[in-house]
Amino acid sequence: MTLTGANGDQIYLVYSGSAPFPAPGTEGSIIVADIDFEVTGGTGRFEGATGGGEMTAYIVFAGFGVPAWPARWVWEGTVTL
Repeated sequence: MTLTGANGDQIYLVYSGSAPFPAPGTEGSIIVADIDFEVTGGTGRFEGATGGGEMTAYIVFAGFGVPAWPARWVWEGTVTL
């Protein structure tokens, strides 16, 4: 994952996690994904950045035929420059 600041500087992350697979007919339900991330560097003011933490994604299952599902991400962790 790449996060980009307003000035174009970037932070690079690697992440892994899991979420339950939604069942047919459960459109509108919330899927909770638990994800760990690690900061692996960056550009500009984020060059050499390290850190990591956890993310939780709350994803609204809009249905298998819908290409984009709304989500809210909650982050907790640190970035050290």
